[in-house]
Amino acid sequence: MKPWKTLGWGRRAFYLASAILPLVNIVMHLAMGGFSLYYLIPFTVAALLGLGNLALAVRGRLPRKGLVLWHALLVVSLVIVVYLMQFQIGLIVWLTSAD
Repeated sequence: MKPWKTLGWGRRAFYLASAILPLVNIVMHLAMGGFSLYYLIPFTVAALLGLGNLALAVRGRLPRKGLVLWHALLVVSLVIVVYLMQFQIGLIVWLTSAD
């Protein structure tokens, strides 16, 4: 846990967000009763990438070479997750307001 404490608060927040947001989206999608593989594949890939990164960060095994590329990959996965998340939130709002 010591390598995790040496990271700054911004990196810790980024690593936690890249691990938690895809899992939240998977749970939201399955709770709404949907099961679309085309929709779940990006979330699953992003969740595996985020959880793997979180495990590497906690153990202090982040790559020394190519760390910028690694972070760029995490940012791209987060952008995709947030982009698809807006559709889920919109669908939830639409379904709850349809009276």
